[in-house]
Amino acid sequence: MFAGRGVVRLQLDLEAFDDADFSPYLRRCQQSGIDFPPWPTSVTQPSVGVLWHAEGYAFSEMTGVLPSHCGQGISPAMKLLAIGFARSCGMRWLRAFHHPCNAAAIGMNRRLGFVGDDPGSESSESAH
Repeated sequence: MFAGRGVVRLQLDLEAFDDADFSPYLRRCQQSGIDFPPWPTSVTQPSVGVLWHAEGYAFSEMTGVLPSHCGQGISPAMKLLAIGFARSCGMRWLRAFHHPCNAAAIGMNRRLGFVGDDPGSESSESAH
């Protein structure tokens, strides 16, 4: 994991997150035959990811979708699975750090409800 200058730090309040708007991504992937193995995913799958937790929060990192599988809603489906897993572990927050050039991941996370995660604050919009 990387953190520091030039990193966009985001977090999601898992207690406040509502799955309803994003469940169709997961259903559509499953109906099209995309199978998500138990966490963490294998590099032989269309996506990879790592989820780990500490002190009431989980990190979702190193997630990505192979170029041949982009545009199928896999990324929000994976994030929904990560959210469910973090909740099942009793976590309150899900955090993600991104390189500022990774506009696709940052935008997707913001659509899910992630907000800025400045060090020392529980929620802030100043993560740019």
